[in-house]
Amino acid sequence: GTGKTTVLVDRLLALIRSGVAVSRVVASTFTEKAAGELKIRLRAELECAARAAEENDPDSDETSILTTALHQIDRAQVSTIHGFCATLLKERPVEAGVDPNFGVTDEFRRTVVLDTAWDSWVREQFSASLPDSVADAEALGHGLDRIRELGFRLVEQRDLLDMVPGPVEAGDVGDLAADLISEASAFAGLARTECADPDDTALADIEDFARQADMIEHVPDEGLVAYVLRQVNPRPVGRGKQGNWSEGVLADIKARAKELRERQAAHVTLLSHNAAVGLVEWLRGFVDAYEREKSRVGLLDFEDLLVKARDLVRDNLEVREDFKRAFDHILLDEFQDTDPLQCELAFFLCEEEGGEAGSWSDVELEPGKLFLVGDPKQSIYRFRGADIETYEQAREIVSKSGRVLELVENFRTRPEITDQVNAVFEGIMHRPEDGRYQPDYAALSAFRERAEVGPGVI
Repeated sequence: GTGKTTVLVDRLLALIRSGVAVSRVVASTFTEKAAGELKIRLRAELECAARAAEENDPDSDETSILTTALHQIDRAQVSTIHGFCATLLKERPVEAGVDPNFGVTDEFRRTVVLDTAWDSWVREQFSASLPDSVADAEALGHGLDRIRELGFRLVEQRDLLDMVPGPVEAGDVGDLAADLISEASAFAGLARTECADPDDTALADIEDFARQADMIEHVPDEGLVAYVLRQVNPRPVGRGKQGNWSEGVLADIKARAKELRERQAAHVTLLSHNAAVGLVEWLRGFVDAYEREKSRVGLLDFEDLLVKARDLVRDNLEVREDFKRAFDHILLDEFQDTDPLQCELAFFLCEEEGGEAGSWSDVELEPGKLFLVGDPKQSIYRFRGADIETYEQAREIVSKSGRVLELVENFRTRPEITDQVNAVFEGIMHRPEDGRYQPDYAALSAFRERAEVGPGVI
C-alpha cells in the first residue's frame, strides 16, 4: 500500500518523457496478470499525459514524444521475466543452443512431458534390478511415489544440482543391533526380578521390545538396516509405575531405552542424508531424460528460459554487449520474489559498457539503468526460487553506485491500524547478525486521516 508499482509507472513515464523509446525499456513483473495490468496503467498514464501536452501545445516536442510512445506502446517490453527471457532466446537461438521455433510449456504440457520422461526412464532403470539408491531409500521408508516427487522437484531446481553435498560417514548398524539385543535381554531380566506387580504396564512394553530384538538375528542382511531402525522400538517410554519396581530400576531402564532410541535416530539422520545424496545422483539421469524429451518435442519450460537466458548473457560477451546496447533501462517490479537467476540476468544486462564480469555480484552497474521495486517483508519465501538473501545482496550492490529509497507512507490504511502494526513488528522484526534471511522492519506512516468513529482494529 505504499505505491511501489505507482512509482515504477511514474518512472516509466518520466523515461518516455525524456525521449527514451518505449522499445528500449524493459519492465518486468511477477505474473502475466500483473504484467497486463502494468501495461494498461502505462497506457492510461500515457494517454492522459499526451492529451494534456496536446491541449497545452500541440506542436511541442513533448506532445510528439508522448504521442509516438502511445502509438508504439505494443512494442514495450512489459512482461514477466519469463516472457522477457523468451524474447532474448528467440533473438539469439543459435548462440543459446535452442530450437529457433521452440515452444514454452504450460502447466499441462509440462506435466505430460514429465510423466512421459519418468515412465520411460524408470522402466529402463528397473529392467535389470532395483538400483542401490532406491533400495536404500525404501529401507528408510521412502517409496517410489516419494522418489518420483523428489525427481520432479530436482527438475524444478536443476540449476542447483552442482551444490548437492557429498555423503557422510554413517557407521555400521551392527553395533547398535548387538546393543539392542543385549539391552532387551537385560530389561527382560530386570522385569522378572525387580518388578513386584505382574500387571505393571511397563512389562508389556519390555516384552514387545524383547520380542522385536530377538528377531534381529533372523533378519537377512539386506533387510537388517530397515528392521533395526524402523521395526525395533526400545521401550518402555512413559508407562509403568515406579512404586512397583525396586528403587531406581524403572528410571534406569527408561533412560537406557531413550539412549537406544537416540542412537537409532542418529543413524536414521546420517543414512537419510546419504540416501538422499545417492538418490539425487541417480535422479540426475531422470533430469537428463526430461531434457531429452523436451528437446524431442521442441519445448522449453520456465526454468529453461531463465537458465538459458542467464547462460547466454553470462557466457557470451558479444551477445551480452549487443543486448546491453539494445535496452537503455530495465525496471523490475516485485523484486522481493526474484530468484538468483533473474537477478543475474538483470545485473548482466545493466553492466557498464565493455564490462566482462563473470559473476553478477562483480558487475559494475551503468548509472541509472537498473530500477528495482520490492518489499522484502512481502517475499514469498522460496516460491519459484525466491531468495530474500539475493534481494538483500542486490540492494547492497545497488546502493554502492545508486540510491536506495524507502517508501513508508501507506495510502490504504488508517493510522489506527498502522500504529498497531508498527507497535507489534518494530520490536521483533530485525535483520539477524548471522545472515540476510530476515529484513529489518520499516515503520509505516498513514496517508489517510484518523476516523472520528469506529475502531480501526477489531
